[in-house]
Amino acid sequence: MQMIQSLADLEMLKILYKLPTEYTKVIEQHLMDRYEGEGNGKDVFGFRLPNEACIYHLTKEDDEHVILQHINNFQYVKVKQVGTKRYFEVKVEHDQKANLYLFLEDTFNPWTELWLSN
Repeated sequence: MQMIQSLADLEMLKILYKLPTEYTKVIEQHLMDRYEGEGNGKDVFGFRLPNEACIYHLTKEDDEHVILQHINNFQYVKVKQVGTKRYFEVKVEHDQKANLYLFLEDTFNPWTELWLSN
């Protein structure tokens, strides 16, 4: 699991994993949307999301428990197409703070992904 709080974190994610460009653009758009709402005129490169309300890229089956432990706090689950792959976007809210979890298809157990798709 990779925590993404800034554009620098996103750049590191691009270096560490070979992710589809369309997918990393989705993450970047989420960051920019938050920056526009919360940036308060700060330099975009100095903007960081707070620890308690950030974006996560889930990377392997071991991260599946992260999603499942928050099942009662799901605000939404979206499945979208990016290029030739689908990705999952799960918004989890707790204590009036929201985290966004994103992962590409075939990251989790197929049954979990099917369940999340419905």
